[in-house]
Amino acid sequence: MATMANGSATRSWKLTTKHRTIVVGWIIQLFYARFHLSQDAMHLCIGLLDRFLQQCINSTTAGSGFVTQKNLQLIAVASFLIAAKVEETHHPPVDELVYVTDHTYTSDQVKRMEKKILHELRFELNRPTSLQFLRRYSFISSAGDEQHAIGKFLIDMALLDVSCIGLAPSLIAASATYIARYILNPNQPLTFEQCWPYELQIRSPYKTYESLSNGIKILAQFIDKYLTGNNIKECEILIKRYEHEQLSQASLYCAQQRTLIHKLAIEGV
Repeated sequence: MATMANGSATRSWKLTTKHRTIVVGWIIQLFYARFHLSQDAMHLCIGLLDRFLQQCINSTTAGSGFVTQKNLQLIAVASFLIAAKVEETHHPPVDELVYVTDHTYTSDQVKRMEKKILHELRFELNRPTSLQFLRRYSFISSAGDEQHAIGKFLIDMALLDVSCIGLAPSLIAASATYIARYILNPNQPLTFEQCWPYELQIRSPYKTYESLSNGIKILAQFIDKYLTGNNIKECEILIKRYEHEQLSQASLYCAQQRTLIHKLAIEGV
């Protein structure tokens, strides 16, 4: 699977990591607040966006000069359209997507960009996402609703973190599972073997402390950064979404366990 080196795409085109964070935050708002589409489609969309940006670095046809701050939102809209077509029974009309960009682009521009993304990715759209791996790990570990909801919150937050771009989706999901299990036992912190038991070790690529430590630290550092007051505006939609009882108030619980998350951010597993 093609992955983007940490921050490489944004550096190549003089787009800062903040530009990507802003556009990913906007995508999350479209999925969760505007159109109320599935988490699967959202993760696919952002995966397509990142893969296309990486492909443009390597492609002689697109070229690194193709992606600019001006058309980054256009790429995001086209990625949204593709993901919605793949995952949803019905997708928003193109004209409605043009409307949410305040008519910055035309319908024809969106359709042309959609074709370009499909061409550059050779129609290879269905790559495993961290959400799919999370479901598997939750099933294997007989996770309750609270553990799974915290895991979902963490992998959604990871979408905003450019440091996670280079991590395998399976590692992001494994790290989220580990963190969720760790903070759900605040009075008696679990050992590595308790957080990542034998059943998960034999059914995942991650067998040892060393194989998980880096992913856990990266994800915990991003969550810790938010919880310690370095507010990231784009996180707010996720914080509010995961305050709801039907999602086990996952964001509130993570805030309550800030000390444990900070420990993981510093030490890893």
